[in-house]
Order: sequence, then structure tokens, then C-alpha cells
Amino acid sequence: MPLTPSPVSVRNMRRCAAGSLQGTQPQAQKSPRVPRAYDPLRSPGKEVKQAQHTRHLKTDPTPSDVRTGCTVGQSRAQVISLPRPPTLPRALLDIRSFRRLVWSRARSDRRQAQRLGMMTFTELASVPSDPLVPLTDQLRLAVAAYLARFKGSSREHTESDLRCYLAWCAERRLDPLIARRPHLELYIRWMQEIRRFKPSTVSRRFSVVAGFYKTAVIDGTLEHSPAEHVRRPSVPAESPTLGFTHLQFEALLSAARQSTDPCDFALVAMLGLLGLRIFEATGADIADLGEEHGHRVLRVCGKGTKVVLIPLPPAVGRAIDRATGTRTGGPILLNSRGTRMDRHAATRRLRHLANAAGVRITRAHPHMLRHTFVTTMLDAGVDLRDVQIAARHADPGTTMRYDRARKNLDRHPNYILAAYMASGT
Repeated sequence: MPLTPSPVSVRNMRRCAAGSLQGTQPQAQKSPRVPRAYDPLRSPGKEVKQAQHTRHLKTDPTPSDVRTGCTVGQSRAQVISLPRPPTLPRALLDIRSFRRLVWSRARSDRRQAQRLGMMTFTELASVPSDPLVPLTDQLRLAVAAYLARFKGSSREHTESDLRCYLAWCAERRLDPLIARRPHLELYIRWMQEIRRFKPSTVSRRFSVVAGFYKTAVIDGTLEHSPAEHVRRPSVPAESPTLGFTHLQFEALLSAARQSTDPCDFALVAMLGLLGLRIFEATGADIADLGEEHGHRVLRVCGKGTKVVLIPLPPAVGRAIDRATGTRTGGPILLNSRGTRMDRHAATRRLRHLANAAGVRITRAHPHMLRHTFVTTMLDAGVDLRDVQIAARHADPGTTMRYDRARKNLDRHPNYILAAYMASGT
């Protein structure tokens, strides 16, 4: 009579066969518990001990164990002889975990505040609309019609500011073409209180939004602009940018002249003595140099792709000749790799020169030299109209924002009038 194996024997045989095929130990031993993720609010001592204990219990079967399906793994001596990974001190683990917890909570709070925006204000009863599509056909046409009025870098900057407003509307499921004046008021408050933009930035970005709605009214897309009676933030009459003083500018020129890189002196001279914008200086080529009516000039492509001829004083001409050397083409200003210098490389070179000259100023940037160009001219007594022409400002009010000494009583026009009428008084 054949022997029939018991169910327990069959189950054991199946376990041994599965263990030999999968390379795992077939014993019914309970696997060690995997430690939980580290919680900074709990004591790290127990977690560290569990991790160390689990590291000693984890054993990989040897090739002989896999081949035979035996339940014997590595010996304890072999496990202990394995190199242990370095562990950090318990205090350091506490500090790092606490910092991660604080940073993660702060990041989540900031994201939640930006997501909610101005929801703490009274809810607006707007026109019901479906979930906003990123750009509908009518909205896409209105945006394209507005951006078509610009060109060059002005179009890029306008598009960037308008994209900020469209993204704000999309986050709140608001169609920009049905927005009303209260929505734009909330957009300004969002830029001021959530994003913490400066008044000049808020005014510039809202001017782009107002121009967008004005164009929509002209094209017949809207009946009236919701930005007509919006209260805009007041921009300070004086420019917040602090340029270099007369002595600091002289020290910066001396440090640039003594620099081993000839492009440093050309950079400071073109920005501070010619008043070029940073993209105008870095975009100038050797082919743009020429002569006009006996003057050596530099052809510059400014804002709105306006081309102007700027005369070169002898000192600036020598600095440019030193930077170009024997080259007959290519950009005037080169970086350390021999390619065209960009605004980031120019900022780094300017800060390096400021440190070498001993000029203690926070976060020096290239536009400070253009600011110094205007303020130094005004301090030297150059007429405001001439300074406006040299700086290529479309509005004389822009030039007035750079005039630091306009409140100086020594320059008050009453003295000039009294001197002119001296014979009658």
C-alpha cells in the first residue's frame, strides 16, 4: 500500500522547492521588522538601535545555500566581519531632521499662501465661467494683438510681465476678458503683500496689464477697460538705485586700468563714461566702430532697436583699442573663455573690480555705472536737457529721478535770476 504524505510534509516540501528556486531561505522564521521612517518629534535613540539591529539580522544566503535550499544562512561571525557604514552622531541627526522639518513646513506654508492669494478678502461676485483654459482663442488673439505693438527686448519684457498676470488669473480660474476693477485691485495687493514687489515693479507690471486692456478696447474685444480707475502705487520721485560717488568711480577706473584683463577697463569706460546699458555694451561689435564728421563714434542699438551714434572720448577710445587688440571682427568685450561677454559675466567682473579698488558697496551691478554717469554729469553742472540727450531718456522726468542734488540750494534758479537782474536791483 503506497504511503500518502501528510499535508504538513507536502507544505514543507513546497517551501523548500520555492526557497531553492528564488534564492531565499525557506524556513518559516519571522522576518525582522523594517524600522519606520525617522520622525524628528520622537527620540532618535530607538530608531538608531533598530536600524543597527536590523543591519546585523539581514543575511544573504551563500551560493551553497541557494543551490541546496538549506535553511542555514551566513554565520554571525561573517555578518559581524562585514564593514559597517559610518553613522552620524545622534545630536547631528536631531539638528538635521529638525531643520528639514522646519524648512518643509515653511515651504508648504509659503506655497499655500501663494495659492490662496488674497482669499482672505471679501469674495467677489464675478461672472460665472467654466474652468479657465490656459489661453482661449479670443484671449490668444488679444494677447497677440497687444504684443505685436512691441519689438525686440521690449516685447520680451512686456510678454514676461503679461504672463505673470495671466498666470495669476489662471490660478484663480478667472477669465482675464471678464475681469473687473476689483480683480485688478486684488492683483496689485497680491504683488505688494504676497510677492513683496517694489513699488516700481508693481507699477511697471500693472502698466502692462492696463495697456493690454486698452488695446482690447481699441480692437473691440471689450467695451471698456477695467483698469481705468484702479489706484496705482506711488513710485518715489528719486531713484532707489545708489550709484558710485565721484571718488569711488575714480578708484574703480584706476583698478580697471591696472587689471590684467584689458576688457575690464573697456567695460567700466563704456558703462560709466558713455552711459551705455549693459545689453548695449555687451552687444557692441568691432564693426560698429567708425568715424562721423571727424569724431570717432560707436554705433549702438538701444531700446526699441533704435540706432544711435555715440562719440568716443579719447580715454574711452584707447580703452576699446586695448580691449580689441589686433582683432578685426567680433565682439568688443570678451569673457575669460574668449567668447562674447554677457551681463552675468559683466556683473562678476564689476564686483571683482569693486573689491580690488576697496569700494564697499552692496551688490554692485552694471546699471549702477549708468546711474553714476547721469548723476556725475548733473553734479558737474551739465544742463538737464543735455543730460537727457546723452542718457537717451524719452521723458525728462526719468532724468530728474537721477538728480541727487536738485534740492541743493546752491543751484537754486533764484540766484541765477538775481544775477541776471543785478543791474536793476
